Amino acid sequence: MTPSTAPAPAPSGRRRARHVLPGALLAAAAGLFGLAGCGGGDGGGAGGDGNPTQAVCADLADLRSQTDEMATMEPSGTVTDLQDMRADLAEDLSDTEDTAEGTAVRTDALRTAFDRLDASMDRLDRNMNGTAAVDQIKPDLEALTKAITDAENSARCSGG
Repeated sequence: MTPSTAPAPAPSGRRRARHVLPGALLAAAAGLFGLAGCGGGDGGGAGGDGNPTQAVCADLADLRSQTDEMATMEPSGTVTDLQDMRADLAEDLSDTEDTAEGTAVRTDALRTAFDRLDASMDRLDRNMNGTAAVDQIKPDLEALTKAITDAENSARCSGG
């Protein structure tokens, strides 16, 4: 045989290691996702303790905190600040609705109250200060707060 037609040398152990390494990385990544709470477990939502109603209560407490923050906006706040809060509130409401699926806790009134608040906020003058803007949306903000209280009572949340 000539050197150009000679068989290639047998693969060294490094080649095998390349196949093992991706598998090891995949296993490590799966472990990290499991520790982070990602993946297909039945963690029970935001509460993480396996009790979906307690998870709903935790989500409702987050919603209450956000509505309280909106209601106490400083005069130096802006309509843009309120709109940022609204975006966070919308995300958390969606999370609450997802968490409440499969429980006896109804979220229809929460969604209705949020939609009214959302529409009111769309009508705010961008040049208003925080206090004036909150005064404009106060009735709808209070309705959302009442809907949160009603949902907390329905879920028998402590403090609700």
